[in-house]
Amino acid sequence: MEELKKRFVAVKLDTDTGPRAEEYLKLQEERFRQPARPLYIVLSADGKTELAREWGSHSADSFLEFLRSVP
Repeated sequence: MEELKKRFVAVKLDTDTGPRAEEYLKLQEERFRQPARPLYIVLSADGKTELAREWGSHSADSFLEFLRSVP
């Protein structure tokens, strides 16, 4: 787990609730062309290149496997 904490910065856009939910959902649909929730996108450090994408519910083990598979 420690290796993943060093490689990734978690950012959450709450597209279901909160004062900016509608704005965040629009951003998700426009930038990533995917309305599915939950949606997990891994971007390069500069935020310009998508490295990996996954959506839907996962067990903790399968989500860790997804993160470990990111180049």
